Amino acid sequence: MASVYIPVQNSEEVVRVVLDQLPRDADDILDILKAEQAPLDLWLTIAREYFKQGKFEQFRKILEEGSSPEIDEYYADIKYERIAILNALGAYHTYLGKTETKQREKDEHFQLAIQYYNRSSRIDVHESSTWIRKGQLFMAKGDIQQASCFFKIVLDEDPNNVPALLGQACVEFNLGENEEQPNKALVSYSNSLKLFRRALQVHPNCPGAVRLGIGLCCYRLGPTEKAQQTFRRVLQLDPENVEALVALGITDLQTDEAIGIQKGMEKLQRAFEIYPYCSMALNHLANHFFFTGQHFLVEQLTESALATSNHALTRSHSYYNLGRSYHSKGDFEKAGCYYMASVKEINRKQDFVLPYYGLGQVQLKSGDLRSSLSNFEKVLEVYPENCECLKTVGHIYIQLHKNEKALEIFRRATRSDPRDAQAFIELGELLISSDPQAALDAYRSALSLSKKDDKGVPTEILNNMGVLYFETGEFEGNWNYFAATPCEKRFANFEAMHLEKAKDLYTKVLKLHPGNLYAANGTGAILAEKGHLNVSKDIFSEVQEAASGSIFVQMPDVWVNLGHVYFAQAHFVLAVKMYQNCLRKFYYNTDTEILLYFAFTHYWAEQWKECKRTLQRAIHLAPSDYTLRFDLGVALQKFSASTLQKKKRTADEVWTTVTELKHAIRVFSQLYAASSYHIHGFDERKIKIHVDYCKHLLDAAKVHLEAAECEEQQKRQRLEVARQLKLAEEAQRKAEEQKKIQAERKNRKEELEQFMQQDEHLKRIQEQLKIFASKASSKLKERTKVEHDESGVGGKRRRKGGKRTKRGKKSKTRFEHEQEQEQEQEAEMGNEPKAVDEGDANMMNYQEEDGADTARDNSVAAGLEDSDAEEDMGAPSNRKKRSLAEFGDEDDQPSKPHPKLKPNHSKAIAPPEGLHCSRYPGASQKIVQKQPSSRVLRTVELVEGLRRRELVEVSTRALRGSSDGELTSRASRPINSPQPLEMSCEGPWRKKWEEIEGRNEEEHGGETN
Repeated sequence: MASVYIPVQNSEEVVRVVLDQLPRDADDILDILKAEQAPLDLWLTIAREYFKQGKFEQFRKILEEGSSPEIDEYYADIKYERIAILNALGAYHTYLGKTETKQREKDEHFQLAIQYYNRSSRIDVHESSTWIRKGQLFMAKGDIQQASCFFKIVLDEDPNNVPALLGQACVEFNLGENEEQPNKALVSYSNSLKLFRRALQVHPNCPGAVRLGIGLCCYRLGPTEKAQQTFRRVLQLDPENVEALVALGITDLQTDEAIGIQKGMEKLQRAFEIYPYCSMALNHLANHFFFTGQHFLVEQLTESALATSNHALTRSHSYYNLGRSYHSKGDFEKAGCYYMASVKEINRKQDFVLPYYGLGQVQLKSGDLRSSLSNFEKVLEVYPENCECLKTVGHIYIQLHKNEKALEIFRRATRSDPRDAQAFIELGELLISSDPQAALDAYRSALSLSKKDDKGVPTEILNNMGVLYFETGEFEGNWNYFAATPCEKRFANFEAMHLEKAKDLYTKVLKLHPGNLYAANGTGAILAEKGHLNVSKDIFSEVQEAASGSIFVQMPDVWVNLGHVYFAQAHFVLAVKMYQNCLRKFYYNTDTEILLYFAFTHYWAEQWKECKRTLQRAIHLAPSDYTLRFDLGVALQKFSASTLQKKKRTADEVWTTVTELKHAIRVFSQLYAASSYHIHGFDERKIKIHVDYCKHLLDAAKVHLEAAECEEQQKRQRLEVARQLKLAEEAQRKAEEQKKIQAERKNRKEELEQFMQQDEHLKRIQEQLKIFASKASSKLKERTKVEHDESGVGGKRRRKGGKRTKRGKKSKTRFEHEQEQEQEQEAEMGNEPKAVDEGDANMMNYQEEDGADTARDNSVAAGLEDSDAEEDMGAPSNRKKRSLAEFGDEDDQPSKPHPKLKPNHSKAIAPPEGLHCSRYPGASQKIVQKQPSSRVLRTVELVEGLRRRELVEVSTRALRGSSDGELTSRASRPINSPQPLEMSCEGPWRKKWEEIEGRNEEEHGGETN
């Protein structure tokens, strides 16, 4: 990697700067240069490297900082480096002014360059590089004389100064280019050649560009052989010199030989590959592709040349190529615009006169005779002996009714080119009325020239010569001219198709040049004409593939031929695809001939709509082509006939047919009117037949239309009836669904009301059970207290040995009566939930009567009383409490312990688990827990089982009336179980408990008091 080393001030160290890795921000490197007070040559070296890398802003910034007043003051003793920096800035602005397109910015850059050069001259007025730079600046501005003065100042001081010699050589060459007189131009070219050679002698190792100037001078002076040798020498020294390649390619193209043209194109192609922005190479490539008919490449190359070039003459060539391309395609409006743009780029018509000729042709086509005449006369000013231009001017004078001037112009044309038969024919036609003998002489000259050219004698010459001989009375020996006329007409348009001979010629070409795509394409066409479609298709495919691989060879004919082959094989889809690709790739979808092939394929494929659409596109592109209109009428006629021949057709189709038939009649009527003038080549009778046939189809279509409309009406009626039936069924179904929904809602409402009633009834029962439970609890407490108080007396009586009497019939009858009442109450609760008042009252009475017994039995079951203590307490106390409970005296007469009896504290009563011991006397002194007997345990187990079954039955009865949905919703929530005390006094287990209690009293009871 190339590097520069910036010495560190007051040190032996250096700062290494890699030129390939310069910072993007120039301020970084500027800080180093300023801080270390680096030499100015390092500033210039780094700035030059930025310029090579295309970083022009950094280049300018470093040089401007290096030429600032502070730097000038600090480096006042260093002149050469300061001058070099200023000259570099001046050259930079000269380059910008040369490439700038806007005149204002161009002048600003040139003014800045002059300022920098003047500052450089003030440092050292004798510095030669400054004068040379000034000369280059004025060369860029176009002031050649002033530039020559600056170069001569240097050469006067140093005749061997190579840059000054090269600059003066360029001045002399440009003087020759601008010189109108050929002799003076040759002198300038000769002086330029001497200066180039002198520079080469002084510096033999100079770059190849010096020899390029020698080659250009030799090209202008002639002959071109020396110029070609010089260009080849340049390529030996610099194989990638684009200018030498282009110059050598141009000289090869001018040989007008196939080999020379091929070599020239190869060199231009190589130059294009090396540097795709060389405008001269682009223009010459476009010129070549214009003659090969590849207009797409012409337009693409010339547009690229216009985008990359600022040289006026080069841009004029580019505009001319564009105008000529559009001119050949028949787009005269665009062609005229580009010709006019080319003319505006020309400073002198001597530099490039062809745009005037093209512009005159376009104006002549549009009927602007005077403007056209003006442009052709400008061409004649440069080339006064140009026969084609003279003939055109003569025709314009004839149309302007200036026959005298026209006659003079045609005489000049015959003198300038005595071998032009057409000029003699035109001259003869002008002389027929004024000088028949001179006209006859002109026709004789034209006849002799036509025979020499083997082009065939025009029938007009023979006819006119016969008329002139007849008018002059020279009949003898001249009847052959009259007899020759039918013979010539008979064979005028005869074309013999010698396919075998053509095939042999193509084969010979392919043997010599196997890669010749045009010969291969011709061979495929011949084979297709002979019917060998598969072989020709393979050949066309190979040619297409080869042409697609090169940007310089594009053959739309191959795509068209492939489409024709597919069409002949009835592969209409593939044929359409080929035509579409060719139309899009080569003709911007604007070629009417390809569109006609496209439409023809759709026609044979019976794709009438696509055929019609394609023909309408073609007519839009070429509205004056009546052949396309005729084809459109035929397509519409065929489409209508095919529609009417269908067995089943809708009214819309028939309506479309009627519309298309009217359109076809209108088209054929227009063609019939045009055929009466015999200007389009249509047979009036055939057009009339088409019109009559379309009218006949239109009458038939009206009948079909009525039938189709009737059928459509019937179909619509059937559909309407079916729709109404469907709507009625839908309405009935919706009504039934609505009724069903309402019935379900009513059932759910009734079930909900029933459930709410049952729920209210259950709540009343629970409230009654709570009241009873509270009363039973209070009675149990009182009874427990009384028995506790009387426990001493009862024990003594027991010990005396009294007998317990059996229950009387009255008590037994009462229990049976209560059991029956309870069963009736349960039956009423299960069947009629509302009639519960009487059963509730009986149950409440029974519960109040026997609450004490139940509480006592519960105390025994819970282990609060011992079964053996019952024997000590005695039966009279139990019977007394029961009798008091029966007559309701227990609430009014509170029980008190017998005054003579005292509690027996010898035995402590063990409190049950979970109860506070302070309720039981003697519990704090001694606690003796006695295990209950087996009879009591069995009783407790039975009570618990009956209680659980009662819980299930109560829950079942509470949920029996609800619906499935309500049961499910309630089952999903936990059911609050009744409290044990609330449910212990209710249910069928009560009877069992009373039976057990009765048996216990019979076994252990005594005589009632």
